[in-house]
Amino acid sequence: MRDFAKLIESYYFQIALTITFTVIALTVPILYYPLSFNLRYEALSFRCFFLDLASSLVFYLVEEGRFRSLLTFSIGGALSSLLSAKFQKTLLLSPCLALTVSSVMMVSLVAYHYLSSDRTSRRRF
Repeated sequence: MRDFAKLIESYYFQIALTITFTVIALTVPILYYPLSFNLRYEALSFRCFFLDLASSLVFYLVEEGRFRSLLTFSIGGALSSLLSAKFQKTLLLSPCLALTVSSVMMVSLVAYHYLSSDRTSRRRF
């Protein structure tokens, strides 16, 4: 379990997830066609923005900010989602989605680490 926490803290796993989801999002054929930025893309970018804000709160608050170094990825996702909504470019959605998906996955891994630690062991009645 300590190796898992070291992997999260060194954020190699976060970088690998971000790169993987960026490559996956760029290979989607719909991004190669000139599409107009419509309301669905804008709603998607704002959903990503709120998910990134929630994940940054988790990274900041869990275990007195132990995972504060992961804030760069969730803040990067929030900024890219705001940029994609402002400039209305569909190509800016790929880093937005990649950073949001990797941040949400890291929130689940941090929650697993937090719940499986000795501090949160439940008492048996």
